Amino acid sequence: MAKTLRQLTDGVVTLDSALNVVRINDVAARLLGVTPERVLGAEAQRVFRQANNWVRRSLRKVIRTQTSDLTVDGVIIDAKKNITSVNLNVSPLLDPHNELHGYALVFEDITNEKRVRSAMARYMTREVAEQVLAQRDAVLGGRAQMVTVLFADIANFTTLTE
Repeated sequence: MAKTLRQLTDGVVTLDSALNVVRINDVAARLLGVTPERVLGAEAQRVFRQANNWVRRSLRKVIRTQTSDLTVDGVIIDAKKNITSVNLNVSPLLDPHNELHGYALVFEDITNEKRVRSAMARYMTREVAEQVLAQRDAVLGGRAQMVTVLFADIANFTTLTE
């Protein structure tokens, strides 16, 4: 399990049913600005405090409903006040008999995607930017197609601009 957590690109924190940190991978530790040793065994309340209190609210919702909760475009602020945009999925950890063993928090770092979207918004509409991001490599490399180009001089426009 530890080897699998190390290979994930998303940050993962697992809590026991008493809400103590059982596992944390390197990605989650980096996002939170902590060392894994510092938070292992710590209460979730201590790990996700102040600016990251929204994570605890999501966890409380999952505890109450026993269903997963997804937060899109949240902000994690680490100990050094670095900001990371994330999607957070909090899920109960249930065995085949529906007995609760804890909770899993999965943090997807979307900072670069937001940066790309913001840069693209300067040059194209939001809709076009969304299409480009959805198709990724298929569009970013460009595509060949036949086009028609019309060069026209609007009455006296050239003289006006000179």
